[in-house]
Amino acid sequence: MIRKSLSLLRQEVTAAGRNFYSVDFLRGIAALSVVVFHFKNFGGGGGDLQRPASALDQVGLLNLLEPVRHHGALAVMVFWAISGFVFMNIYAGERPSGFTFFIRRFARLYPLHLLTLLVVALVQAVAIATIGHSLIYHDNDGWNFMLHLFMASEWGLGHGESFNYPIWSVSAEIMIYAAFWALVRFFPLNLVRLIMIWAAFEAAAITTGSGLIILCGVYFFGGSIIYSLFRLWPEGSRRNLMVLAVVGLVASCGLGLIGRSVDLPITAWLLPAIGCLLLLFVTAEDRSAGRYFRLTRPVGDITYSSYLWHSPLQMLILLGAGWGLWPVDGLFNDTFFVAYLTLVCVLSVLSFKWIERPAQRWLLARFDPAMRSKPLIAAP
Repeated sequence: MIRKSLSLLRQEVTAAGRNFYSVDFLRGIAALSVVVFHFKNFGGGGGDLQRPASALDQVGLLNLLEPVRHHGALAVMVFWAISGFVFMNIYAGERPSGFTFFIRRFARLYPLHLLTLLVVALVQAVAIATIGHSLIYHDNDGWNFMLHLFMASEWGLGHGESFNYPIWSVSAEIMIYAAFWALVRFFPLNLVRLIMIWAAFEAAAITTGSGLIILCGVYFFGGSIIYSLFRLWPEGSRRNLMVLAVVGLVASCGLGLIGRSVDLPITAWLLPAIGCLLLLFVTAEDRSAGRYFRLTRPVGDITYSSYLWHSPLQMLILLGAGWGLWPVDGLFNDTFFVAYLTLVCVLSVLSFKWIERPAQRWLLARFDPAMRSKPLIAAP
């Protein structure tokens, strides 16, 4: 038994060669959680548009979503863990060249990033020219623009919050992408190697105060380990894995409650909770719920669009208020809250269909012919 377990730890993990709609769904819910969390930015218009945080108390539906309202930023960690899971599902067992890996990441991420960056830069310029101040994010100088242009805003080179600021989480991932490529290119991926790398990131996070890039590595490689556990677990006993995932999720949430009163690193409970949730979702999809998760595909498809468009949309709405087209105080009610979330989703669907996917296919068709006939995965 021990020998078999050690053998599994050293066994190379390979990609499943399929899409996990349950993971896409979880990622989409995480993205919408960030959108809800950032609703507070309507109070940060600056100048006469500035409103106190107490204005949000007027939004009854937002109060019902209190955990998301106050802790929605934790959804970023869900993104990072899911990225590790999805990258393993795409690349494990392959040896992609540096150019192939780069162009696939570039085609998926950069077109929409560039478009939303330019939209935000234009809106901020118009705001300064017409109402006398920028909106929500205010350190919009040339240096920060260059960092955003190269997706380097979270590399410790910039200052303040600027332009389409939520891209910081993807910027932090860029360095981890590079580390993952070096790993998958030159080494077979197995649980031993992945656990050692994860432990190195975790140790660095604890000793350096959890820099964001390092913290991203903790969750990314944690997600990679979760994928490996799922792939290596015997298919005939996946039900047992589901039971363990439920028990682990409950235990992790309990540990999180205890962590409020003691000095417990957030990764000690949040990463296991995310991992168990991922295992629960993919195991459920694999056993019997696949047809139901397939119906949720649109939620997963709008992840990146909703994440990158919600701040520009907020800026445009605040700009309209600055022009006197509607009162800024009219933004803090249930009707507008629902209308805003609906608008974000509609815009995201259109963006995915008419901008993200066509741009991705266009770039891959010219620079990565091997991807021409393959289905594209919506994950960043």
